[in-house]
Amino acid sequence: MLFMKHIGKDYYLQYVTYEFTYNNKKYTGHFKAGNLLGKQKKGSYVRIKFSTSNPKRSLMKGVYRNN
Repeated sequence: MLFMKHIGKDYYLQYVTYEFTYNNKKYTGHFKAGNLLGKQKKGSYVRIKFSTSNPKRSLMKGVYRNN
């Protein structure tokens, strides 16, 4: 899910929700993306890091650029 907020001249802030599956169970996380990360598109892939002992704890580590 994406939510984008226009902050000012040529600047925006997106609230991005991601989903991943571990041991056949779905988990979600979220992060904020601005001009530094670039605009994210629905269906894009992100690289995450999560705790295998507590998969609810996850962190976005990178984004994959897609056209």
